[in-house]
Amino acid sequence: MFVARGRSVELHALERLLVLLPDSHEKQNEIQDAVYRAKAGRAGERMVDKYVRLTRIPGPAKVLTDLELEIGPDHIVQIDTVILTPRGAWILEAKLYKGILRYRHNPRRLERVDQNEEITPFPCPIMQLDTQMKGLERWLTDRGIVLPVNGKIAFVSNNLWEGLPDEAPIIPVREVSLYLQQSFDHMRDSMNVSEFNHLVSLLAEEKYRFNPFPLCKRFGINPNDLKRGFLCPVCHARMRFVTERTCRCDDCSVQTAPDYGRAILDWFLLIHPTINNLQLRKFLGLKDKYAATRILALFDLQRVGTSVNTAYTIDPFRGLTNMQLRRRVKVGGTDGR
Repeated sequence: MFVARGRSVELHALERLLVLLPDSHEKQNEIQDAVYRAKAGRAGERMVDKYVRLTRIPGPAKVLTDLELEIGPDHIVQIDTVILTPRGAWILEAKLYKGILRYRHNPRRLERVDQNEEITPFPCPIMQLDTQMKGLERWLTDRGIVLPVNGKIAFVSNNLWEGLPDEAPIIPVREVSLYLQQSFDHMRDSMNVSEFNHLVSLLAEEKYRFNPFPLCKRFGINPNDLKRGFLCPVCHARMRFVTERTCRCDDCSVQTAPDYGRAILDWFLLIHPTINNLQLRKFLGLKDKYAATRILALFDLQRVGTSVNTAYTIDPFRGLTNMQLRRRVKVGGTDGR
């Protein structure tokens, strides 16, 4: 089966926040932990993708990733991976925890014990999967769609377990393909091809309902604490202009063109969903408002407001290409440089 999972905008934003946050900042450890968890989560999902691709199921099948189902007011259920066929839907929740794992019942949770005997608690993955399955069932029922929903938690690491219930819906990631094939073989079609294609089109739209940006607000960070100006791509020190089109890092001697697109994207993801001319100048240390206008015009941004209230924004999930702002294309095929 074909699996297409894009890069994580949230992980990119967390990594950029870590770059712009001073080393001595009180939130450094919290953001480092968030980056680590996000990377581990993405690595687990990509390992599950590998075994889903090895699965050979006859007939139509579709793999959807990173869904966010709106079940009710203020109730959004996030799902990493859903495999759809006319016979049923399968949710796969990837987990990548190293060390010994203990399952606790009161309250239900997971504990990881590392080599130093330190214990780290995690939410119960079985409850998480149950919430996802019930959420998808509710979403289908609300649309008059009858389709069995199944699910498993795929653990990527080889863990030793303590206290895990025998009926726990947990499998090693290497068994994902076998699980899907065997489960599929024991089921019958619940819909025809036309109905299946309609379901795929409906469910594929269920993305990006939860917007975690800007991250400074989410983590309680004062945006004024972030580094300003252009930062060296190697050591992250502030660079200085040597010409209008060239910046130089005095710490490691790197010389490069200023990356206006990255800086503006940092603003959107970390500081505020809109930016105006004055904000851009203060953020990058620019003095000329006309230069700031030309810089903003380089990129395919959505304009909001008029006259002195003009500002710009983007959809952080649909407005990027390879984690970069798209350049505005002028008539004749040239960009706004």
